[in-house]
Amino acid sequence: MILEFAAGALVIAAAVLFTRLWPRRGYPSLGIDAPTFLLMGRTIRENGFRIPRKMDSYLIKGDFDYPPLFAYIVALLPEKGAASRSRFINPSIDVVHAWLVAGAAFLLGGFWAGFAAGMLFAIAPISVYESFTLNSRPFSALLVSLLMLVSFKASAGGALELGLAALLFALVLLAHKMAAQFSAAALVALAVIFANPVFAAIAIAGLVLAVILSGGLYLKILRGHFAIISFWKKYTNRRRAFGSAQWLANSLSKAVTNPWAAFAIAYVVVAPLSPATQYLWVWLAVSLALFLLTSPKQLAFLGENHRYLEYSVLPAFTLAALFLTSNAASLPVLALSAVFVLGGALVLHGAWAKLAKSAGFFSDGRLDECARFVKKRKEDRLLIAFDATTFFAYATRKKILSACTPTVWEDLPFLVFTDEIWKQLPLLLKRFRIQLIVARSGDAARLKDTGRKIFDNGAYAVFVVK
Repeated sequence: MILEFAAGALVIAAAVLFTRLWPRRGYPSLGIDAPTFLLMGRTIRENGFRIPRKMDSYLIKGDFDYPPLFAYIVALLPEKGAASRSRFINPSIDVVHAWLVAGAAFLLGGFWAGFAAGMLFAIAPISVYESFTLNSRPFSALLVSLLMLVSFKASAGGALELGLAALLFALVLLAHKMAAQFSAAALVALAVIFANPVFAAIAIAGLVLAVILSGGLYLKILRGHFAIISFWKKYTNRRRAFGSAQWLANSLSKAVTNPWAAFAIAYVVVAPLSPATQYLWVWLAVSLALFLLTSPKQLAFLGENHRYLEYSVLPAFTLAALFLTSNAASLPVLALSAVFVLGGALVLHGAWAKLAKSAGFFSDGRLDECARFVKKRKEDRLLIAFDATTFFAYATRKKILSACTPTVWEDLPFLVFTDEIWKQLPLLLKRFRIQLIVARSGDAARLKDTGRKIFDNGAYAVFVVK
């Protein structure tokens, strides 16, 4: 039996690593978030593994108020080769998460249920896509799964479980804003649905712990959290510019990232529920409710709706695996499973193509060539006229016209929307004493009266400000 478990765990791990690493083998720094976390990681490392009060890489010195926990993980990478090695962080985290999912399903349905749940985690778009790039979502999703499982144990009584759950909630608060939103809503919902104040106690104790463990930093993080919600409430239309009906249809279509949730719901409908499976269903239902709630355009400022589904992969895959193993001989179930697998592959292929097109320029050698040129220049104050501000901050170690805190975004929207730069370029150059401008070569003509071009490789151009 031990060999069987070991073989199953190895197969699940191999499947997880393959689906996440093989597609991006030629993109070591893929994703717009990667330079941000590499920069934060390097800053923490060079600051003696202490959180900096401000980020010196930015010309606008707002307080550091980003959840720092994942940046600490990135900081553990050696400086040499950090960008290339960072691609292995999220796939490794996902292996642990897959084993956790498999373990939960095993306890409820045996070996094959556990194996099925782990393999669903390995191939479903909802759990694969975020690991293509360096970001804190897979890590926060793992923390949420641990939090929700320990909270179930704590709800039955026990000071040790309660303390551990509070600690996990504190770590979630220090790891990711969307994970914090989901976890807070889930704990409140569980307290109401099960009429159990333990869940509320976990939330309160975890909040206090987050403030204590972070030395008060979490109060700044919370302020930044409210600031980014306020910002997107004001600028939702800048995210996706189409009407409410099309917005809603597009939002709801994101459910295809986890088609296996349909089997989870089917299991709840046809099978008698134990206390454990009932808890998993409520956990999943809260996630689905938040997904639906944030689908309309009017509430999109609460976060991209499909993100909430990422925090219920454990109950979704566990319940789906229980349904699959109890209906393993059903031809309709097998046929629908094949459709889900093929459909998921198509969804991932399309998502990957879109990601590589929109964010793949960070792996473009011409961008690296431009950054190397800028790094050798004596000028130290840069304006980047396209979405690569943190890339140049990380690659050149120069000061970039940007800020690390959303508390300044509402007053300075050009920090998020680079098209705003062109509307007030002369003012920005004077106000922030900009010395170099980096732009796409296609925009070079717009800068001919602003500066002298000193570099152009056909993709990116650099201008010295007059």
